[in-house]
Amino acid sequence: MMELQRANVYQQEIYQYLEDYFPNLFENKEEVNEIIVTRAQAAKAAFEKADNDGYSTLEALEKANEALHQGFEFSPIAYIKTFYEEIKDEVLDNDHACKILKKAVGLFHQYGVDFEGTEKEYELRDELALYI
Repeated sequence: MMELQRANVYQQEIYQYLEDYFPNLFENKEEVNEIIVTRAQAAKAAFEKADNDGYSTLEALEKANEALHQGFEFSPIAYIKTFYEEIKDEVLDNDHACKILKKAVGLFHQYGVDFEGTEKEYELRDELALYI
């Protein structure tokens, strides 16, 4: 099992991000720890490579951030929470959002991550409302 390091800034950042936007991943502690350690290592490597290639510090930090969040740009939990708040006019906690996601996970697989702002979003919202 990969070990988390409390002083590792990259690990702290991705841990907080996952906790906020992908709380469902924390059901499997070993898997989420591996994601956190692996992403932090990738971010550090991306920063060092960019720095060695002559990028500015800001540009190197952007490269590190891209590596850190790669594949986690769309959060079904955040989408569910926002949609819930729109239709119920109340805040949804992460536990309830995770329960809805478990029931509706097939919808997000079916529609992918690029549905926002398209006609497919209306279809997804209609189907998702059934789980809320």
